[in-house]
Amino acid sequence: ALEQFKGWVKLSVCLEEEHMNHVGLKLAAILARNSFKEVGTLTTDGSPHCVQLHYMLEEVFKVMGITGVERRHFVISEGSLIEVGKEVVKASRYLGKVQKLMKRNDLLE
Repeated sequence: ALEQFKGWVKLSVCLEEEHMNHVGLKLAAILARNSFKEVGTLTTDGSPHCVQLHYMLEEVFKVMGITGVERRHFVISEGSLIEVGKEVVKASRYLGKVQKLMKRNDLLE
């Protein structure tokens, strides 16, 4: 499943070890000094630490006003690679919105 990332520059980080703000600043510095067609994150689904990488990527692009570079989000869930939309990443930051969506669609127990 990871063959599709052949040719990508790969960086790794653990947000249990590094603070999200430091990682975000480093990513911003890399993006400011180089040109990319796309930037992505790949994390373990369900990890409270890893999910911050998705939020950080979106925040860096927003703060820097980056356009013309595709942002992609991926998770490994139960051994499968799943691409997650930017809208899903954004919605997951707002628990009140998630609550309303789940309630509206009868997804709450």
